[in-house]
Amino acid sequence: LNFSRHHSSVVDLKEKFVILLEQLHYQIQEWENIVERLEQVKKREANA
Repeated sequence: LNFSRHHSSVVDLKEKFVILLEQLHYQIQEWENIVERLEQVKKREANA
């Protein structure tokens, strides 16, 4: 087992994981914005 190669692949995985988390966080914010907009539309329709 080449330790240094193994280590670098672990670092690589960590970086990919961090990138995925950031993308997921961004995605969740997008969904929250969409849900908020839908709620506003529902309120408007209820008040109309």
